[in-house]
Amino acid sequence: MNYSNFNIEDFLADEGFQNFILHPKDKHDHLWTNFLKEYPEKRAEFMEAAKLLKHLEIEPRKPIPEEFEMDIQEISAYLNQPNITTKRNNVVQLFPYWRKIAAAFLFMAFSATLYFYVLPKVLEKPVAEAPSIETIERETPKGTKLILTLKDGTRVKLNAESKLSFPESFSDEFREVTLVGEAFFEVAKDSTKPFVIKSGNLTTTVLGTAFNIKAYPGEEDIKVAVEEGKVKVETAKKQTNMLVANEMVTFNKMAGGIQKSHFNPAEILCWKENTICFKDASFDEIKTTLERWYGVDFIMKEGLEIKEEFNGTFVNKSLEEVLIGLNYTSNFKYDINGKSVFIR
Repeated sequence: MNYSNFNIEDFLADEGFQNFILHPKDKHDHLWTNFLKEYPEKRAEFMEAAKLLKHLEIEPRKPIPEEFEMDIQEISAYLNQPNITTKRNNVVQLFPYWRKIAAAFLFMAFSATLYFYVLPKVLEKPVAEAPSIETIERETPKGTKLILTLKDGTRVKLNAESKLSFPESFSDEFREVTLVGEAFFEVAKDSTKPFVIKSGNLTTTVLGTAFNIKAYPGEEDIKVAVEEGKVKVETAKKQTNMLVANEMVTFNKMAGGIQKSHFNPAEILCWKENTICFKDASFDEIKTTLERWYGVDFIMKEGLEIKEEFNGTFVNKSLEEVLIGLNYTSNFKYDINGKSVFIR
């Protein structure tokens, strides 16, 4: 039998399937024991049929010989009535007509059974909820970073002030995580289960590659940059872009527009090597980056505006060393007091 075409109704009607689901202690039927391994594409129909079958719990009613005999007698009496013709030339007309009567009778009996017996049972019995899968969250406060290895072998480096949410175990169809903030992913290859990252209004899908996503809530843009491999990025409005190595997309949250471009990995990906990179950065960008990196708060003198743009690369430098370097191109003054940085 070709089980690849089975739907829910076919499963419910199959006696072997009924025995397999309703008598779980008797697992001698190797067909159904190994069914999902041979037909993984039928998992949804298989599980739905099993759930329905367990909820109904209807024992088949065996026909009673006395009732069957009474039905035969009633049918015979009807056929022997004087106004029912039995001539040979009318036999062909009689039997199709009688088949219609019998079909209608069976349909009404089946409908009555559903209405008076099955439906009340289904409504009375609460539907069992699917087993919940625990969601794990890993969060980095300001001034910290974190490296994670997920169960599938994927490595994630989480930047400061970021959060990654993922299930305790991935499903059989795909691997999905949610990112708030910034992270670099080295996705373990699995051609049968795509790796999906939800970050705001963007969905990034890969099979196995290395890439960076920057999606902080307070920033105007979400950026996805690919170091190696191939990535699909899709917006909530189904705008799709395919990216390869050294390509990135920038999605503006307000306008909803998405722009594809090339990028310099030394600038975009430097953070994962404990390096701070600034390229034509405003002081607001500088402030935001340093607050996350060092876990401090900048307090600006009222009315002070710093309009210069800044460039620089700082490898494993202290906060004061970074401020000294930036101060070469600007005349701002600073004071560091614990976790507060005063700019004047």
